[in-house]
Amino acid sequence: MSFVKVIETNCISQDNSAFPTIVKLENGDLICGFNVGGGPEITGGSDWARSTDKGGVWKREGCILPSTGNPATVNSMRLSRTADGRILAYGQRNYSDGENTKFGTLKNEAVFCVADPACRQWSKAVVVPHRSSCPLEVSNPIVVLTDGRWLAPAALLPDAEHLGEKVIVSESCDEGKSWNNEYVVFTDPNREKGFFEQKLIETEPGKLLAFAWTVKMGEYHDLSNHFAWSEDGGRSWEKAIPAPINGQTLSPFWLGRNKFLLIYNYRCSPQGIKLALAEITSSACNILDETFLWRPTNKTGKSQSSKDGIEAFDGFAFGLPSLTALDDKEFLAVFWNKVNGTYGVNSIKFRLL
Repeated sequence: MSFVKVIETNCISQDNSAFPTIVKLENGDLICGFNVGGGPEITGGSDWARSTDKGGVWKREGCILPSTGNPATVNSMRLSRTADGRILAYGQRNYSDGENTKFGTLKNEAVFCVADPACRQWSKAVVVPHRSSCPLEVSNPIVVLTDGRWLAPAALLPDAEHLGEKVIVSESCDEGKSWNNEYVVFTDPNREKGFFEQKLIETEPGKLLAFAWTVKMGEYHDLSNHFAWSEDGGRSWEKAIPAPINGQTLSPFWLGRNKFLLIYNYRCSPQGIKLALAEITSSACNILDETFLWRPTNKTGKSQSSKDGIEAFDGFAFGLPSLTALDDKEFLAVFWNKVNGTYGVNSIKFRLL
């Protein structure tokens, strides 16, 4: 018997959109941000939509950060909230030549925008500087810590043989005015593992959990997802530990104590988005229960095996699932997928049993 009940599935955008994230405002409104154009290839800017009925109906409200023509840029942004209710959109702005979309080869930079607590208007983009000049992969929002610091995560993509060799966080102690420190979350001293699609959350004050889609460096076939803990607010991280999950993008949601929901892509046969109930300690991840939350209803892409390499990335037909809580038992998941040749963003409302 499944430990969840799916209540409803709804469409947020069908405009060749991808990479959604979601935040809940103080008044209960839900805000979803996503890139528009090209789906996961990112050929446009980022928009936002609002739901005032817990994810039943979504209304497009505007553009977070537009694409530009001179210079030619495109972007994809991730949402989070500050303690005073402002909305942060953080992501990567790619400098595009209109032809090259190969992962890890585009010149880009990390940027963030800020909206008022009602989420009606967005600021101009501000660059988050990094010590490395290589391309970046940004897949997690800015993490606003209990002590007021902001952490901006990114994976480093220095060259084709070392994609994801490090996941770092840039630290701001003054709400994005300056970024003076940088800390390493994931790295393999033997340079055998690469880490993509970083996901970071704070559980208790100063205690952070990070997950990453983990691959064999150079060959880029999938390994077990890895996780790591920080006990000092993200300044230092324990050694990455494999979890008993052979997924890809994985987002954790803290339920309290050592209990977590883990939502992730599963692109081996049978494909779908899985939800796991897990107990995670400093040394182990124990899966208590697991189920498919969503399964594709049409043949939108081939099944990926753990031996498929980086060249298979463009064949993926769904991804980047994440969760937000509606109440103690009810949750909303968002993800992108491809149906009949068009990329779109969807939500799934479900309840824990």
